[in-house]
Amino acid sequence: MKKRIALSGLLIMTVLLGIMFVSLPAEVSAQEVITIKVADGLPSGHIQVVEGLAPFMKELEAVSKGRVKFVHYTSGQLGKQNDMLELLKSGVADMAYIGPSYFSGKMPLSGVFELPHAYPSSAIGSEAYWQMSVNGILAKEEWGKHNVYPVLAMAYAPYEIFNSKKNGRLPADFKGMKLRTAGGTQDLAVRAFGAVSIFRTPQELYESAQRGVVDGAVFPVEAIASYKLDEVFKYATQGANVTGFVMAYAVNGKTWNALPDDIKKIFLKVGLDQTRKFGKTADLKSKELYAQYEKAGMQVAVLTPQEKTAWVQATASVQNQWVENLEKRKLPGKRVFEDYKKYMDSLKK
Repeated sequence: MKKRIALSGLLIMTVLLGIMFVSLPAEVSAQEVITIKVADGLPSGHIQVVEGLAPFMKELEAVSKGRVKFVHYTSGQLGKQNDMLELLKSGVADMAYIGPSYFSGKMPLSGVFELPHAYPSSAIGSEAYWQMSVNGILAKEEWGKHNVYPVLAMAYAPYEIFNSKKNGRLPADFKGMKLRTAGGTQDLAVRAFGAVSIFRTPQELYESAQRGVVDGAVFPVEAIASYKLDEVFKYATQGANVTGFVMAYAVNGKTWNALPDDIKKIFLKVGLDQTRKFGKTADLKSKELYAQYEKAGMQVAVLTPQEKTAWVQATASVQNQWVENLEKRKLPGKRVFEDYKKYMDSLKK
């Protein structure tokens, strides 16, 4: 009797184990699944997450056939946005959103993409930044200095001026206006036409506008709704192309070096594919959103060719100023600018 019970128990265990193993994909065992902790300070509905990070994670999990799984800590669960570089380097996160402008003292070279009129569209800016960060000079001279590896890059459509004071069209209209920037090269751009630059993270901007700490902001139209800024800013330019903003989701060196080579290739392939998709989507959404905000009552100054030329002239000194500032710090400003021009020229063809 005891022998029969033992045999029955053994049979049940065998069947259960068989079910467990059948439920896993043939290519994957539990020991082989790589879990990547991803951190950012963005709301979950932000365009950067919805159109950038989320589809990247979904596609990579599919292409890796379950060998990679992501856990996304959104809305600053692991730390504030301006702490992300240290969180990434320390290993608190395996992968994190890095906006170099927030760390301009540590990542000044990416500021080439924040020069006035740096890129004509999100699609071109996004791909150029990915190429420079993965294959170009920024891979070694910027990201490599921190032992982190960018895999997904994004550039917002060129930044415009959103404000609560006036329906300005020309640089002189904004002289003395207190404008929020993300720091770095954006400060140079704003000061070039006589405005006052005030650093604020996007999360701080709504309250700063309500309290009158800022009169407006250089900001991407795609992200206005994410922070409810259409409630405090009633005027906008379209066509000034005051500055730009680039960012990347990067993997820390320890995590990256531990990944199998085939998984690294998947990260980069999916990353470039999604970088391109984000750029195209951001450009489409920027046009749609201007129309949406106008319908809701925002006054949008669509600039004429002559007015656009006035903006180019007003900010023309920023390029040389940026290069010279870096060279004085013994940083390769000239080489970065030359590399940037090479990629931009190839993508514009």
